Amino acid sequence: MIYGAPQRCFLFLQGPIGPFFRKLGDTLTERGHRVVRVNFNGGDWFDWAFGGAISFRGGAAEWPAFLLDLVVRHGITDLILFGDCRPLHAAAIATLRQHHPRIALQVLEEGYIRPHWITLERGGTNGFSALPRTAQGFRNAPEADLPPPPHELVRGAPFTLFLRTFLHYLFIGLLRPRFRRYQHHRRDDCIGQAFVWIKRLIRMPALRRRAVRRQSRLIASGRPYVLVLLQLESDKQILVHSPYGSLANFIEEVATSFKNKAPKDMVLVFKTHPLDTGGMRFEHQVKALKRKLGIGGRVLFIDGGHLPTLINHCQSAITVNSTAGVNVLQRLKPLKATGRVIYGLPGLCFQGSLDAFWTYRQPADAELFDAFYNVVMHRTQTNGQFYSRAGMDLAIANLLPRLEAARPALGESANRPYAELQPSWAGGFARFGHPLAGREAVISQRHSMP
Repeated sequence: MIYGAPQRCFLFLQGPIGPFFRKLGDTLTERGHRVVRVNFNGGDWFDWAFGGAISFRGGAAEWPAFLLDLVVRHGITDLILFGDCRPLHAAAIATLRQHHPRIALQVLEEGYIRPHWITLERGGTNGFSALPRTAQGFRNAPEADLPPPPHELVRGAPFTLFLRTFLHYLFIGLLRPRFRRYQHHRRDDCIGQAFVWIKRLIRMPALRRRAVRRQSRLIASGRPYVLVLLQLESDKQILVHSPYGSLANFIEEVATSFKNKAPKDMVLVFKTHPLDTGGMRFEHQVKALKRKLGIGGRVLFIDGGHLPTLINHCQSAITVNSTAGVNVLQRLKPLKATGRVIYGLPGLCFQGSLDAFWTYRQPADAELFDAFYNVVMHRTQTNGQFYSRAGMDLAIANLLPRLEAARPALGESANRPYAELQPSWAGGFARFGHPLAGREAVISQRHSMP
């Protein structure tokens, strides 16, 4: 039975780890829509209720033709995926824009505004978002003066997420013979990554105690500090929407600039992403840079910590393009974003060089931030969460009106069409770091991005 919306056929590709996509697909089916799911690896198979979907076992070159056949056979009207920069997702978007531009693209992501929210955007997220590109565009938007939408508080589920992540990666490894030509969008060995998550879970209490001690000593010292918000090494925000080939390059650039240009009484604080399993590796890098640059007493690494408290007491913050930057701006703190990001606007982010930022004191424009926040909330944010049961139920209930509403087609919706980044299939996969292309070409293209 359909509740006030014409029947659609939703094609699901890869989703967030866990059963969220399966639950969303089941709900759409109950409402009278048709749902098609493609599994690319054992983790996808495990998350989608142990199968019940179409398996793609081919290589990257065969994926476009496979996809086009699915579209014709099933009458696909909507493409739903989590993250638009995974090589298989980027190829799907480019293929459908070329051959079936009337299909609607629904991109889900972690929330731009956290916690309690997830992102659903028309046509692309982050650097591909259709949000305004100028401060005036946000100020003039009809949503700028609306009050933020009401929402329910959603509790996190870190243990559930860690366990599901372990199982997801474990099944990618276990079912490798079934999906032997699959190339994962992360660089790590999947079986090894599964046990890294278990190790992280075991070490979590000790890491939290250490982070609390370091944070407390830092704040009690009263020394001015700049907070560096680290992201996940595999984050496509780093690999696609920034000039860096890796997070390590960003860390070295920040530490070197700090050594050369920051006031001598200033402290530099690197804070890891809460889901980062590679924190130890970056902590070792920071220790090595402290010795190399002679800044040992002025640099601190916090693996964990309480983000709101650290932001409240910092002088300013630096990020590539983390969504945590919104939390910094919400407190009207000076922020430098070195990558492409939706909030990287004059009046919100510092527009000068990193070297000049260390003495910058101008707070973010409160009026502009309010306009930005309201537009982002009303256009892109949905109350809920991907991982806890209550959060999933809330998110799905709130997503349905958006998913069933009329959507712009693939050919109309993105500010930066994916086809511009993919002149050919080989070039398209190269742009997103696929192993079919040379590493040097990928790095060169990233550094030439505007």
